[in-house]
Amino acid sequence: MKILPYVEEIDKKPIMAKRLKRTPSIVNKLKRLRGKLQLTTMNDIAGCRVILSNKKKVYKLNKLLLKKTVFELRKDYIQTPRESGYRSLHLIGKFFNENQNTHYVELQIRTFVQHYWATAVEIVDLFTNQSIKSNMGNKQWESWFQHLSELFALFEENPYLHSSNVKLNASQYKDTYIKNKTEDLTFSLFQVYSLNKKLNIIEKFQLFTKSINIANEQLKNITQKGFVLIIIDQLEDNKYSINSEFFLETEFEKANEQYLEAEKNTLNNNHYVTAFVATNAIGGIREAYPNYFADSTKFLEYLGILVSLYEHINPKLFRMLHEIKYLNK
Repeated sequence: MKILPYVEEIDKKPIMAKRLKRTPSIVNKLKRLRGKLQLTTMNDIAGCRVILSNKKKVYKLNKLLLKKTVFELRKDYIQTPRESGYRSLHLIGKFFNENQNTHYVELQIRTFVQHYWATAVEIVDLFTNQSIKSNMGNKQWESWFQHLSELFALFEENPYLHSSNVKLNASQYKDTYIKNKTEDLTFSLFQVYSLNKKLNIIEKFQLFTKSINIANEQLKNITQKGFVLIIIDQLEDNKYSINSEFFLETEFEKANEQYLEAEKNTLNNNHYVTAFVATNAIGGIREAYPNYFADSTKFLEYLGILVSLYEHINPKLFRMLHEIKYLNK
């Protein structure tokens, strides 16, 4: 079935993409849920992602799909975020192939804000060899992303969120923050600000982006339907290269064979990453999967707004008092 007509009915500028779950992710999930999950019952090996402009459209699409298609809602991580801070709707679709074998497809529906947060986590996991996404990372990084998620959620209320006017966006965010300010939110803003300085987070994201050597620019120019195999490999001096190979839809078997061969390398090399994505990603492959390109442009724009806000509403003396107040919290 095609979900594009349903998506376009709700949002004229969505991002859509589909992918196969990476082998290391499958292995880690089976280990984490040992005894509770088997490969044959894993329902997110194949996945689709839809990114919409706001939460209202996310829930509208969810309602439409549940009413008219084979999908069912599995998890609402927007109303009840994961411990990590992850937010998205997860739907599961049940399909049958020509042999009537059952196949499951996971559909993630999220907003742009939630998407920028989630891909930032994946960028850090990739470049620092962590697994924050699975709550198996550095505790300070995990804490930072948890608090950041709470603050990013306030961007959803900003009518100027998608405006190119950053000052207007920042001004509106300040009003929203003050309106919703609580002790917990104050602490979250302090944590985001202080850990950002302690871990040099903005500088690290900028370094991640500079370290990438995109060896193949063909992804920008692909107009045909097909598949792209993306391979990221660590080079010397903490530099990385991205290589990609395009396959037509008729070459799926060949593409799949090369993907599986590349995935074998990931099992013995923590700094070797592969991805297999469809080229008909609406909005662009780079936009749908910015983590594979260390693209954190919008993420850093939003983070910059939070850092500036903290400094603006907390003069130096207040920052010192916060350091004392939250020392052991």
